Amino acid sequence: STLNFSKCWGVTVDFGASQGQATAAEAGNGGFFWAGASGGTVLNINQTRDSIFKHFFIHCNSSCNIPLNIDSTGTVNTITTNDTFEDIDIRNDVSNPNFIGVQVCATAPGNCELMYLTRLTVACGGSGPTSTSNGIGFIIGGGGEPFGGGISKFAFTNCSQAIYLNGGGAQGVNVFAIDNGLMQGNYNDLYDRNGRSVSYKNIRSEYGTAQITFPYSAEDIVIEDNSFSGLTAGTTTISFSPTSGTRVRVINNTWDSVAVYPIVAPSGSNSVQLDSQDNLYPSAAYCPNFAAFSATSQVTSIGDNCTAGAAGTALFQNPVKVGGNLTVGGTITGNLTGNITGSASNNPQVYEAGVLTAREKIYTNTQALSTGAATHSFANSFTYTSSSTFGCTCTDQTAANACRAVPASATTVTLAGIGSDVLWLSCSGH
Repeated sequence: STLNFSKCWGVTVDFGASQGQATAAEAGNGGFFWAGASGGTVLNINQTRDSIFKHFFIHCNSSCNIPLNIDSTGTVNTITTNDTFEDIDIRNDVSNPNFIGVQVCATAPGNCELMYLTRLTVACGGSGPTSTSNGIGFIIGGGGEPFGGGISKFAFTNCSQAIYLNGGGAQGVNVFAIDNGLMQGNYNDLYDRNGRSVSYKNIRSEYGTAQITFPYSAEDIVIEDNSFSGLTAGTTTISFSPTSGTRVRVINNTWDSVAVYPIVAPSGSNSVQLDSQDNLYPSAAYCPNFAAFSATSQVTSIGDNCTAGAAGTALFQNPVKVGGNLTVGGTITGNLTGNITGSASNNPQVYEAGVLTAREKIYTNTQALSTGAATHSFANSFTYTSSSTFGCTCTDQTAANACRAVPASATTVTLAGIGSDVLWLSCSGH
């Protein structure tokens, strides 16, 4: 039957035997074999604080549902906080859609916080999981205030969802660190349902299906320094909800050069804030299509690359939205759209009628006259706002003759001079 620790303070449970994926029950180490009814809970930690549980395994014997449950249930008169779980191996050998390796704060009314888990290994059982077939490796949230804490130095294998963040908002998963682990053969490595201020870093993912999924909104999520390998062509690595907004930073991650979709925009008008920096995406043909995000999304791409095989590396840059000061130490290539206001040091400052303008455009070209006249049309779809927003000068390049240039429309200038002389035209305005 279930082993319960209820309303304990300062407990240490130490089996004194190091665990691992192949060094647990198989090596005769200390731990728990489930011999109770099918679907049961092995170890239940209730309203327990400032305690340490370490160096043991929990083996489901193919019949338990929850090897380790951490919560505040029943009559709650103390809180579950500041507990450490270290060097624990959890194993299930068969596919079970109801399996949850570690469940944290599922029903607590509040103050279920500061849970620290390190060197946790979870094998969910079976192989080739679908989105529901093999259950969950680790889930936190659902109850009140699962704040702080984190999970580090872990391994999850063959789970439908390896790490599941359940619930968000003011009472949901908030400030939770996921760092330094190995994911192998999971359907979802991270399933983030409304987490806030969550970091997901230094993780190698192998043979996943839909590695990171945001089924609802998520706020201030950092996905950084991860490696995606063993990829299946045609799959999507990071996907967003079709209905709710998400704020995510994707920084310095790498993909193997396989034909996968690294980031796919949500359908419809969902507004996403996505900051993509210094990532090595899988192939030139499968760069993220940032243009597919809705017009209300805020998407930036800085320093991202797509590998292009023998053709080398293709650098792409997408719009950068700047709300404050932008300092550039090198060269800006591509197009600048919108209005640039403020002072641009070490660059020309243009005044119209004595007023500094940030919308100035300069056009130059040559034009040959015919019987002393010509109408010059601006090349390459260049245009000003109207004929009244710019002015032009001309210089006769054939002889020392006078000439005149008068704006006729937003895209044309009327020129006058001598015979078939060639004129140099220069216009400025907005």
